[in-house]
Amino acid sequence: MHISTKCSVAIHCLIFIYEYGEKTKVTSELLSCSTGINPVTIRNIMSALKKDGIISVKHGTGGTTLNCLPVEVDLYRI
Repeated sequence: MHISTKCSVAIHCLIFIYEYGEKTKVTSELLSCSTGINPVTIRNIMSALKKDGIISVKHGTGGTTLNCLPVEVDLYRI
C-alpha cells in the first residue's frame, strides 16, 4: 500500500495541534514552518481533517483544535 506525503504531513499536523494547541494559536502558517510544506497545501489537508470531524478551525483569526482524543483517531481515518 502506498501512503502519500499528505498522510504523513496530516499526522505531523495532528501531533503538533495536540502538543501546542492549548499553548498557542495553531495556524496554517505555523504548521507550514513546522513541516516545510506550502501553507496552501496545509490548508487543504486541514480542510479534509475538518470535513471528517477530527479538527475544528476558527475562521477569521485562525486557530485549530482537536475535536477528539488522539487515541480515537487511527491511520485509516486520516
